[in-house]
Amino acid sequence: MIPVGGGLGGGSADAGAVLRALNALNPRPLSAAALLAIAGTLGADVPFLTSDAPLALAWARGDRMLALPALPVRDVALVLPKQPVSTAEAYQWLAASRSALGTQPHAAAPHPAVLHPLAAVTTWEGVSRLSTNDFEPVVFEQRSELANIYQRLAAVEGVAVARMSGSGSTLFALFEDELQLRAVTQATGCRALATTTLSEIPLVGVDPT
Repeated sequence: MIPVGGGLGGGSADAGAVLRALNALNPRPLSAAALLAIAGTLGADVPFLTSDAPLALAWARGDRMLALPALPVRDVALVLPKQPVSTAEAYQWLAASRSALGTQPHAAAPHPAVLHPLAAVTTWEGVSRLSTNDFEPVVFEQRSELANIYQRLAAVEGVAVARMSGSGSTLFALFEDELQLRAVTQATGCRALATTTLSEIPLVGVDPT
């Protein structure tokens, strides 16, 4: 079960599943493009979670997507802190932070991933080097214990990438080699789940046209 307030897109994934199921029952199924257009009205991440793309570059609200080939499968640890983070509050913190930065005379330089987005997601090395999450600074400021858990997770041997998932509170770690789940649970003091990235997403009832 995907936890509420975990930043894992559980509600959006449910919405995508419902859309695909209804389309499968439709005597005249919608095309994939039409289905994704409907998904975009439900939430910025619903189109991705309705599609069959294991990896995509998204922009605008997140509802504009370019599907990309999947990267090689990697082991992943999902760390589930006990305290959730309200998505609405996280967006409020982020908006307040950006408003404050907007009053400064010099804006920060754009992240390299903004200038060369494809380079950031076509190899795991690029993901490791350029991955960021704008929610992390503001959420960690409000939830210091979550920041401490993240720091301990990132220090686990073998972790290639450690990030907060969405607006939190779930954290994840991608491993270069074999997953060290016991080391993750011992370091973070939290429940952790072992999973992997996907090379494909099998879907039922979506017309590829």
